[in-house]
Amino acid sequence: MPGMNQQSIDLTNQLVVALFRHSLLFTALLWITLISMTLMVIVVLTRHILNFNLSPEGINETSARTYLRWGFGVLWL
Repeated sequence: MPGMNQQSIDLTNQLVVALFRHSLLFTALLWITLISMTLMVIVVLTRHILNFNLSPEGINETSARTYLRWGFGVLWL
């Protein structure tokens, strides 16, 4: 057919392989970020994260101490 290019993409070309790997990495990082952010929002909205693995004494602690504990935990991570 006139106007159609008969050349195909060479899959051994290093530029094509590098572009494919870059787009694959970017897409994977995007999906990982979106899934983790969604899970974090769900956990925070259900408020189960505040009572995770706490003893009865920990459940009765003041809110300032809870925020301080979580702040140090985030800073450590």
